[in-house]
Amino acid sequence: MRIVKYGICTLILLRVFFVSAQDIHFSNFHTNVLHVNAAYTGFFQGKYRFNAVVRDQYRTVAVPYQTVGLSFDSKLKNMHSRQDIGYGVICTYDVAGDAHLRTFQLSVPIAHHLRTYRKTWQFSYGIMPGIYSNAIDFTYLRFPDQFDGIQYNPSLETQENHEYTGNLLFNINAGVQALYTHSKKQRYGLGISGNNLTKPRISFFDDDSIFLPQRWLFHGFAHLELRSDIDIVPACKIQFQSPQQEYHFGVLLIHYTNTVTVPRVSGGLWFRSRDKDAVILGIGALYNGYDIILNYDINISSLRTASKGHGAMELTVSYIISDGNKRKKMMPVKCPAYL
Repeated sequence: MRIVKYGICTLILLRVFFVSAQDIHFSNFHTNVLHVNAAYTGFFQGKYRFNAVVRDQYRTVAVPYQTVGLSFDSKLKNMHSRQDIGYGVICTYDVAGDAHLRTFQLSVPIAHHLRTYRKTWQFSYGIMPGIYSNAIDFTYLRFPDQFDGIQYNPSLETQENHEYTGNLLFNINAGVQALYTHSKKQRYGLGISGNNLTKPRISFFDDDSIFLPQRWLFHGFAHLELRSDIDIVPACKIQFQSPQQEYHFGVLLIHYTNTVTVPRVSGGLWFRSRDKDAVILGIGALYNGYDIILNYDINISSLRTASKGHGAMELTVSYIISDGNKRKKMMPVKCPAYL
């Protein structure tokens, strides 16, 4: 029975290796904007922007999925023109599953921003070329031919092919987005991005039919003032990758205070649907210039029997250096810099 059990597990693992993979994703798409659309590169109020995100997922079910993302972006401004160029660098590192499947991406996004007279409309388009690599450690796996009839014996040689354990490939993402400012109390944004446009081949068995499918992402938000110190930001993100679909929508409430140390606090609730995937809770604050957001995914899919409702913990920290040689004091502002 043990041989049958482990044989089934091995078949499941091999199926994972042969099907088309999926991209890394984050629950927070308000400040992790470069992971959403290359057109957001340099699209913020300030001179330099730094962003870091850490995500830990499915710790209560199996070996946790852990993801780290780091990014930096800025822009070249033309004081005599209503346009500028955004540039930056973004990298992500992900470790998943028993075999420690590692994925690394390093990209250099570039964007062009256009503003109409009085800045009623702002348009951006961007491209993000980069390298993509994945690797697997077969020493963490157990195969049926390593069972001696009674128990698992690591000294037995396996006949599985381990010739290919990693890849290094070229990838391109691109996108466009628009921001419409109706008034100081109303702003609306909409965009679309295409990812994995080169369809990089990621097979560990030199199989050209195994590739990272193109992923198309549509996103939008509305930033509305409820009263002088409270704003509401409904937002959504819809993406399609091969047969997979994700619908991610919810609302963020922002409260502006009169303190310099913490000029803004926020809280949100979102729903992510991939067969009723998760309910996401979020809290955040702007503290001494650091925009900190903590998200927690509550699993509500059929996996909740094993996960007991636990899903993922995600922490994002962003920091923007303002224009000028000296850092200005962070006073309360009605519009977050990333919008």
